[in-house]
Amino acid sequence: MTAEPSAAPSAALLRAALLAVAAALAGDRQPVLVREWADALELHGEPVGYRYLALVGVERGPAESGFDRVTEALTEARWTAHRWSGPTGGTGWATAKRAGLELTAHQGRGVGVLTLGGHTPVVFVPGREGLRQPLYTLSTGPGVLCPDCQGWGICLICEGTGRSHSPGSFGYGRCQCWAGQAGPGRCVDCAGQGRITSYSPPWTRRGHGLPDSAVARSAPRPEPTPATALDALADVAHRPCACGDLRCHWQLARTRTELRITGPCQACARPRSYAFAPPPAR
Repeated sequence: MTAEPSAAPSAALLRAALLAVAAALAGDRQPVLVREWADALELHGEPVGYRYLALVGVERGPAESGFDRVTEALTEARWTAHRWSGPTGGTGWATAKRAGLELTAHQGRGVGVLTLGGHTPVVFVPGREGLRQPLYTLSTGPGVLCPDCQGWGICLICEGTGRSHSPGSFGYGRCQCWAGQAGPGRCVDCAGQGRITSYSPPWTRRGHGLPDSAVARSAPRPEPTPATALDALADVAHRPCACGDLRCHWQLARTRTELRITGPCQACARPRSYAFAPPPAR
């Protein structure tokens, strides 16, 4: 098996960049590195690279419920930031890019935690540096990876060239992906999207392990009261899904009666949810 390239340069750069933004937003509240991990990227069953990811949390008090300071801090740190707000009050989303790194900031409803999740480009192993970047790896983007192209978005038979390597297989030297609706060189199964999402047809979702949008969600069982909202997030982020995977797009929401942490598993798309009694005010 091909050895994983050294994570030190890319992972350390990402970690430092996220913590720098978090520190600018934290005030007297210490930001926490919740978790770091890596996505392996394969081509024809062979590992060809790794993408490094990190999740940082900042606890926010009542006077810090506004979201404007997030995009200001990103801009001051020389990120190119874009902000949009959620459909309900008290939520906020922002994305940003800088020198190949990508970041998503999320603030849930109510007083709680601002999360900064970031990832590097795929770092290819020696000898495979000429490969293009995939559209997605396991931890990035909505839905689950397309089982055919594994997030590349390209036809892996011809590796996106549209040319057949098997004489006579389709005619005129063309790969079979020419018959797909997305066009030559693109994955036929996901139409070049790289993901099977909640917007995909129901039969496609069921066929690839993504639940129907109407799937029933079981009520989360009550959890012990955490010392802080960050402690609850750190606990949940290290709990595996029923499928065994840790990757999940967590979101936090806090009311007067509970702290709720929810998200879809990135490996099997199973909805996950945990409810904690609200931690003491700080």
